[in-house]
Amino acid sequence: EMEAAVWTRCGFMVVGFMASAVLYYVGKRQLWGEGASSFVAKAFADIIAIVVFFGFVCTFTANVLTTYHLSGTEEQRMFWMAFESFFFFMVLVHLCSLSPHSVMPVFLCLVVIICTLGYVGILTSESDLMLECAGSSVFLLMMHLIAKMWDPRRANVEHKSICEEHERVSELLDSMLPREVLSEMKSGHLSLAYNYKDMTMLFADIVGFTRYCAEHTAEQAVNLVTKLFAEFDEQVLKLGVYKVCTIGDAYVAVNEPRTEVLDKFSECAHVLEMAIYMLQTINRVRDEVNHTGLDMRIGLHIGRFVGGVIGTKRLRFDIWGEDVLIGNNVESHGRPGEIAVSNSAKEVLEACVGDLQYTFNEEIKLKTGRVVRTYICRPSNGESFAERLLQ
Repeated sequence: EMEAAVWTRCGFMVVGFMASAVLYYVGKRQLWGEGASSFVAKAFADIIAIVVFFGFVCTFTANVLTTYHLSGTEEQRMFWMAFESFFFFMVLVHLCSLSPHSVMPVFLCLVVIICTLGYVGILTSESDLMLECAGSSVFLLMMHLIAKMWDPRRANVEHKSICEEHERVSELLDSMLPREVLSEMKSGHLSLAYNYKDMTMLFADIVGFTRYCAEHTAEQAVNLVTKLFAEFDEQVLKLGVYKVCTIGDAYVAVNEPRTEVLDKFSECAHVLEMAIYMLQTINRVRDEVNHTGLDMRIGLHIGRFVGGVIGTKRLRFDIWGEDVLIGNNVESHGRPGEIAVSNSAKEVLEACVGDLQYTFNEEIKLKTGRVVRTYICRPSNGESFAERLLQ
């Protein structure tokens, strides 16, 4: 019996170590997304609970086999049996907290308690040890629950998680709304509409994108626009320009909307720098995807517009006005690979940016009767903006 008990314990140690190694390998692969979803992944806590319970069974069996071969009183032998059982009990309780939706650890935990109390109660003439085991079970369970539910570190983790979520929401709102509008929204004084003047508007469109879509897969087309606009978004943040929206393959941006423009000359220069960056980027991307038809047609215009936040579930800052229509027309009447500017934009750029030359493009006649003269803006040496090196 003593030899059988020793072999039982040794057998569990070998099986336990092997199971631990396998579970560690499987868990590590699942953690890094290398392993496919399987039964082992879904029942991970249950499998660990079964391995732990198997250890309890082996230990309990070994103790039963050697009960009458160990020195000491009956109560002392029962005490050490209960002590070992409580070790497995605490491990299973911990697994219950790690996997609250799993039934197996709870069931096995109850089996351990019932087996231990039953065996101690049957073989012990005195009821003190059994009461002590029952009381200890309740005490250990309560201490574990208190440590789990009222641990100050849990509150700190939850607070940190809430703060991180708040920061993500703030960053999302910062990218969606102008700073001035966002500040009023947070203070609860959001206006229905805002009037802006001396605003530089940028309208850009990808030339040849329709043909690219026809010659490539949908995934390749979406991937192209996503990467291209992602680069534009990063540059917008660097320059302090505000992206209004993207519609299909069109990109609309303005200088940071403020009811009182601080310096229309410097902000116009930043928008021009954004336009130059777009031409340089599409020139590089065109070579990377080996599609010669890709290009950008860009239009700049300075004027006034009305802006406001629309939507309740999905917020969006949009702009309206005659000058918005003019800016769109300046772009659509422009040339691929060039920057077209209206007369108002030309006057501001001449005052703040040197080394530029302007070639008359055409006149745009609006339905209101207003006529807008447009020009092609290029460096004074005649080279194309797209040929400059990326900054």
